[in-house]
Amino acid sequence: MTIQWLLQRSTEAFHLILELATPVLIATIAIGVGIAIIQAATQIQEQTISFVPKILVTFYVLIVKGPYMLSKFESFWRKILDDLLWLGRSYY
Repeated sequence: MTIQWLLQRSTEAFHLILELATPVLIATIAIGVGIAIIQAATQIQEQTISFVPKILVTFYVLIVKGPYMLSKFESFWRKILDDLLWLGRSYY
């Protein structure tokens, strides 16, 4: 296991985290901004009004994008485990 391998896998992990978190964050931020605009227009300043839609949108995005996210995560871990298996075999 070299430093180059470790840096490469760390960079791939960082990009994977960004790729998997982006849809959830964008949807949640969009709903939050939409609710904030509605609250500002109606002057209703209740915190639970914005919280519940954010939770529902987060769950919806996770249900819709979940299989894709899981497959990307699984392929990343398979790559790491294959590399570790190759590393273990190279010592014998």
